[in-house]
Amino acid sequence: MQHQPRGHRDHDTGAQDGCVGSQDFELAEQQLAEVGLKCVVEDVPHLSECGGIGGSTTVIKVVAAPSRVAGADGIMRILVLQD
Repeated sequence: MQHQPRGHRDHDTGAQDGCVGSQDFELAEQQLAEVGLKCVVEDVPHLSECGGIGGSTTVIKVVAAPSRVAGADGIMRILVLQD
């Protein structure tokens, strides 16, 4: 895994939604708060499991997160997964 500078994350700009583990999400929230930004929890009626080749896990919450890709500000939908 390649090292990312503090406050930077990898974005798959072709993905429908992002996903992150709950511990990494807590760190990201702290870093956003340091610059006056925050995520907004989306009201999702039913959270489910998320799975793939490596197994499955539970979706804890879905958030809209501030994002910057190639200098353009935006919002990214992220699934926060149970670690």
